[in-house]
Amino acid sequence: MYKRQDDALELLRESSSAFDMLITDYMMPGMSGLQLATLAKEIQGDLPIVMMSGYSGQHGSDNDPDGVIDATLAKPFLSEELGQAIRQAFV
Repeated sequence: MYKRQDDALELLRESSSAFDMLITDYMMPGMSGLQLATLAKEIQGDLPIVMMSGYSGQHGSDNDPDGVIDATLAKPFLSEELGQAIRQAFV
């Protein structure tokens, strides 16, 4: 597993209440964003998750069979689009 994802999961395990949201990318070295999101939801089930991707085919329920993603964001994106995705994730 990639060090940064391990660190993020460890921090979440230590103090899940310190985190309000996870924003990650589908494609990352070592562990996909979907794997990270799934593990994060196992730790903190109500954690809102925004998934971003530069690949248009990765935006849909087919790429989230367990329904862990609350909002998706296509890269590149504008700050307004990020804000909209964040609001959507909290609904």
